[in-house]
Amino acid sequence: MTRRHFIWLALTSFCALVISYWVVFLSSGWRGHAKDLYWSRHAYLSPEGRIQRQFHYLQLDAAGVSNYVRDYEKYRGPLSKFRHPDDDFFNVYLLSTDFFRNGASETLPVRYVLFYDPYISPCWNPCVPMS
Repeated sequence: MTRRHFIWLALTSFCALVISYWVVFLSSGWRGHAKDLYWSRHAYLSPEGRIQRQFHYLQLDAAGVSNYVRDYEKYRGPLSKFRHPDDDFFNVYLLSTDFFRNGASETLPVRYVLFYDPYISPCWNPCVPMS
């Protein structure tokens, strides 16, 4: 095998690999990879900033967001700018606020009430409407 033949074979294999990757990437759908790309675009944000960006359409109380992140780190472990929070991080935030008690209204301000975890605060049920 000559050097020229080896280089040609290596480049052809590399091109075939890149083309097959893009075919699989595009056929699996852009949405499957969009979450990874979303995280990499906003990796510089603090956990509070990520909550603000995730729920940009809501009127969030800034002090409540900070209190939630403090309680989350207290009960679930530390968060960093480079650790991607899972969906549970955002779901627990909404359950820890008065969002559902106010009928899931996007026009009312969202205030942090209590960290939602049945093992930590068993009496808090965020889905019961306020009477």
